[in-house]
Amino acid sequence: MNIKVGWEIGGSSNVRRRRHPFQFYGSSLQRVDAEGVRTFRDDEGLERGGEIQPSLLKAIEDSMNSVVVFSQNYAHSKWCLDELDKIMRSRKEKRQMVLPVFYHVDPSDVRKQKGSFEEAFARYGEVTEERVLRWRKALTEAANLAG
Repeated sequence: MNIKVGWEIGGSSNVRRRRHPFQFYGSSLQRVDAEGVRTFRDDEGLERGGEIQPSLLKAIEDSMNSVVVFSQNYAHSKWCLDELDKIMRSRKEKRQMVLPVFYHVDPSDVRKQKGSFEEAFARYGEVTEERVLRWRKALTEAANLAG
């Protein structure tokens, strides 16, 4: 799950609801919404196999802050990995603040792509090497941030 807090008090989440316990996802976003932060959710309007919506990529670009919630199934979503890549590029280009949260996953598994992260990457044989390398770099950089 990524929550992007935007330049105009906006944000988004890239969690796939079926991949996270609903209580964590729902209550977290309700609290953020209650504070007046607008959120965008990629699980609304994305079809399986589809591309990330341009409006979501724009929300990432326009955000000042991102909260990335890593779970055991995080790397099983190409959308989440693509969004993480975009978030980490925005961190460098626009000095976006990124806060990683490790939800029932060891940060070293994220950093080194071990455990469920390793299993997910083993399934990405059809994905270009360049894209996989961007994902790996983004995961490593995000896991090295103070959470």
